[in-house]
Amino acid sequence: MTLPLTLTIPSKTFILGEYSVLSNQPTLLVASQPTCCVRIHQTETPSISLSPNSPAGRFYHKHLKQLGLQLTFSIPERMKDAGLGISGAEWLSVYLAHRMAKQQPFSLWDRSVWQSCLLDYQSHQPNMSIPGSGADWLCQMLGGYLYYDPKNQRVTPTQWPFKDHSWILLQTGHKCATHEHLNSLKDTQPFSAWGQIVRQSWQYWQVGDADGFIEQVKMFQQQLRSSGKTAEQTQLLLQYLMTIEGIVCAKGCGAMGADTIWLMCRRDKIAAVHTALRERSITVVANENDIHHGVTWQQ
Repeated sequence: MTLPLTLTIPSKTFILGEYSVLSNQPTLLVASQPTCCVRIHQTETPSISLSPNSPAGRFYHKHLKQLGLQLTFSIPERMKDAGLGISGAEWLSVYLAHRMAKQQPFSLWDRSVWQSCLLDYQSHQPNMSIPGSGADWLCQMLGGYLYYDPKNQRVTPTQWPFKDHSWILLQTGHKCATHEHLNSLKDTQPFSAWGQIVRQSWQYWQVGDADGFIEQVKMFQQQLRSSGKTAEQTQLLLQYLMTIEGIVCAKGCGAMGADTIWLMCRRDKIAAVHTALRERSITVVANENDIHHGVTWQQ
């Protein structure tokens, strides 16, 4: 692969499991619009906007700067504002740039490629009391709907199974800095039991049992709330959303559920749900039609 080239990297959303994955439990994610673009080219005076203490910044200064590689990020505002995977996109950019600089062909679905990426990611988080799992950028890398079990490092791509239901991702208008939040956590062991909810939801997902899956989403959100992992503004918005006819479940996503809310609604009520959201000036970030199939690149 010759430079220059441009990477396109999608957003990510944790449907379920954003805290339990920290204790080595499975998680269910989706990659979607909006996307960011990263231009990779060589220059005699490379500079970068990455935080030097982030995994991406550490990797760049260790491996890429001496190669004269410049990475220029073009990130849409709604991806920034909704916390949809900027740090994951940064990590993928530096890692894949390093791979591409070696001029060796590779496949993102090659297990050895993303396992190597996980190992490098883990080794570049020396100051994190609770390291990130890597599940977020793994979803961004591979795209679509993804069930990931970190215990055996098994990745299972899947499809939306509920023909009578759809989903919508909303922006809350608030943010929680994920890395700072992870460093504030003292222990991830309490989240381990939540893994059973994710496993059960996966069973319902695989057989297309919408009612069973919806109950598991509700249970996971209840765990988030009772454990103090739902921001106050998110909880208020969740309470309102559940009064809208057609919405069957909703949960905050990411750190403190602060940035976005993922909801399921009846397919025959989608128009009415969107009308209710517009009336409250609630921003829709993505929906079932905005699925993205992972990192792509072109010269």
